[in-house]
Amino acid sequence: MRDISLLARPVSMRWSGDGMWLACGLETGAFALVDMTDGRADIVAGFPSPVGQLLEPA
Repeated sequence: MRDISLLARPVSMRWSGDGMWLACGLETGAFALVDMTDGRADIVAGFPSPVGQLLEPA
């Protein structure tokens, strides 16, 4: 189990198909993309829609 620190409360979460990434929609309207190998989260502010699904690169 891993603790992940986010700047706002998550309101939705979706795993990538391979389980390596977690996308979290945040109550601020941003979303966090979390790399599960190291727990690092990158925040994308002002994303206009809820987290739906993560698509694997072609």
